[in-house]
Amino acid sequence: MYWYDVEDLFFYSVDETLQNYRQVKHALLPVGMKIHCVSDEGLFNVLFDCLIGTIDSGDQRTPLHVKHANMFKQEAGAWCFVLPPVGNSDAASALISHLERITGAKLFKSTNYQIQLCAPGKLEGRDAAILSILFYASSDIIRRFNSKEQLKTTFSGHGKTCIACGIRPVLHGVGGQTSTFDRNFLYYTKDANGSKQVYFRLPWKSGKHRTDILAGPCTKGDIKRFNLISSLLVHRRYGGFWAELGEKLYDRTLQIMVEHQIGYMLDFPWVHSSFVQKPSSIEDDLVFDAIVELHELLHDEAKNLSSSTSWEEQLLLKRGTLSGKVLSLLDELEEEIKKEK
Repeated sequence: MYWYDVEDLFFYSVDETLQNYRQVKHALLPVGMKIHCVSDEGLFNVLFDCLIGTIDSGDQRTPLHVKHANMFKQEAGAWCFVLPPVGNSDAASALISHLERITGAKLFKSTNYQIQLCAPGKLEGRDAAILSILFYASSDIIRRFNSKEQLKTTFSGHGKTCIACGIRPVLHGVGGQTSTFDRNFLYYTKDANGSKQVYFRLPWKSGKHRTDILAGPCTKGDIKRFNLISSLLVHRRYGGFWAELGEKLYDRTLQIMVEHQIGYMLDFPWVHSSFVQKPSSIEDDLVFDAIVELHELLHDEAKNLSSSTSWEEQLLLKRGTLSGKVLSLLDELEEEIKKEK
């Protein structure tokens, strides 16, 4: 957690969604975000100057600037701006739109400002693989991955840093105060009788219990679907309110992956879980090759759809694609969530 809060970003009037930024909707998880700036245009300078904090340094307090507070960033980038988490995906999108308004920067669908999405709870193994694959397959943007440098951060672990995350799309929190996800959000579970139980704080105390994805160029729909996917997977792992729906998401994803002959990707190391063990460059290559292959498949699907002669043909083709099946699954699960009172 950082020294500034969401209200500190309210330079102008904000809409009701952002005013109620701590509201948790449909028992899903809150959303955290980081903005990675590739090339600094200076558009955030005024905002950052207004957010200067201080840290204790012996007997004196030293000014701390946002640009220099976070050691973690894209390795070739200029800075990383950690945003305070909000209670739902609508508020997260509203916060990005608000930052666009006060800075003049284009943040959605941007190549210069890339978004990292964060969820409380630690997803590993196949859960991390499913988070990545479903996020990419359901995204409004089909990305091009030409080099591993696109996923390389200052914590990748192949340089001088003692923290090693590898060159992977999924990252865990590294621990420490600045890595801890704000716990002051409602969290829902079920008791032995299936009745809803509400806790006033998230259960994860350690900064290491956080799962992020380097989303890159991002849309409001991407944020919404990340929140849905990560919430269901985290609830499945930790026995949260939506654990059963999380199990359904998990099982159906395995089925879809097998149908499209990419089930083997589920056992690749999409996240490097150990911060003390040096990540394997061989595993980095394995995961990056899988990302490239996945996006080649998505590009081929999009090309076939664009060449179809009618919307009826497009609809029919879309239903059989990887992206079509994933979007249909997420829509189905979202409808089940909305039916819950």
